[in-house]
Amino acid sequence: MPGLAFHLMTLNAVNPPTLANEPKAAALGAMGPDIFRFLPPSPALAQAVAPGGALTGQNLLLLQKALADPTSVTPAELSTIQGLIPLMVEVWAKPLGTTYCLLLGKGGLDVATNWPLLSQLAALLDDLTTIVQNQDKVALAGKVGDIRGLSQSLRKLGPIATNLQALITQFGFVVSLGPWMEEP
Repeated sequence: MPGLAFHLMTLNAVNPPTLANEPKAAALGAMGPDIFRFLPPSPALAQAVAPGGALTGQNLLLLQKALADPTSVTPAELSTIQGLIPLMVEVWAKPLGTTYCLLLGKGGLDVATNWPLLSQLAALLDDLTTIVQNQDKVALAGKVGDIRGLSQSLRKLGPIATNLQALITQFGFVVSLGPWMEEP
């Protein structure tokens, strides 16, 4: 299936007034069935892809084993895989929403926790830039406490590298499962 830009250009070639008069509606219409790939994952799927969830660790290894050699799966493992099927169907139906959930959620960048910290860091760096440009030594001395406090908080960013490394396996699974170009 061609992308959004192609659909918009086709719409513009076929019916230019629609794109000119109703650009938001035209953009939404140009997405067509692709819009469903942007749906957010259900709370159950978000929990399943979070660290320690059903679609992490041993269960992902089990799915890889089953895909590589289906005859090697034991009845107990098959039962586990059957319990994962509803989640895998949702991953297949919502590949982009699942990808965003993986990247931005607890198992990835953990935006909900880390964004305020990064905003504080950006504000402090902006303040320090102004202070240094003005060569204001008194104001710089006043910021020492802020720098120390923020440097302690920045240690919370440490798990991001580990999270992103673990995310490679999960993301590869989404890419291999999702309907990226056309549905069967």
